[in-house]
Amino acid sequence: MITSRYRESLNVHEEAAALFSASESGMTRAQIRKATVLSREEARHGVRAGGLIGNARELVAEMDYAWTFDQLALLAPYQYDPDALE
Repeated sequence: MITSRYRESLNVHEEAAALFSASESGMTRAQIRKATVLSREEARHGVRAGGLIGNARELVAEMDYAWTFDQLALLAPYQYDPDALE
């Protein structure tokens, strides 16, 4: 995640997955914020967005849209409802 910010760019989906992975590995959001220089909201939304699974992740990856962490995080409650995602 840190490397992507300063060298080789990752897309927002890859960054969110990295934040989620860091959280799942035991890093607190405060530690994530310190390591990535993200705001409190960016870290919170990024971790939540990284937890998208299955159809939700595929749907947003297929769309030609510049998603942000907070927009992806808004989809989390609907990820198990295909009708809502459509």
